[in-house]
Amino acid sequence: MSQILKEVQSLGVEVGSIKENVGSLQEEVGSIKKDVGSLHEEVGFIKKDVGSLQDEVGSIKKNVGSLQEEVASMKEENEKRFNQLEQSVREVNETVKNIERKQENQEEVIDLLSRRSIELEVGLKKVR
Repeated sequence: MSQILKEVQSLGVEVGSIKENVGSLQEEVGSIKKDVGSLHEEVGFIKKDVGSLQDEVGSIKKNVGSLQEEVASMKEENEKRFNQLEQSVREVNETVKNIERKQENQEEVIDLLSRRSIELEVGLKKVR
């Protein structure tokens, strides 16, 4: 009987130790639950930040698309202006060439008239 009492007492001590261990484990589980709750909260904030970043990236993509369209439009407009300018330069060059030809003809006419005038003067001197 004393043997049984000792074993019962020993079992009681072991049960007490097990209860302490269970209590300690429950505290640790509670602490882990708090940490998990805190992590869930942080994940929520991170998700919110990622959502904001995605919105900003979408906005930036729209802006880049708009800028690309503007650049393409400006490039097209500049090409048109360049072509117009190039055509104007060709027309001016042609006009200058025409003026040069006319000046050359006028110089030839002036030279011819000068020679005739000199010939006429020589002729008049001979007649006098």
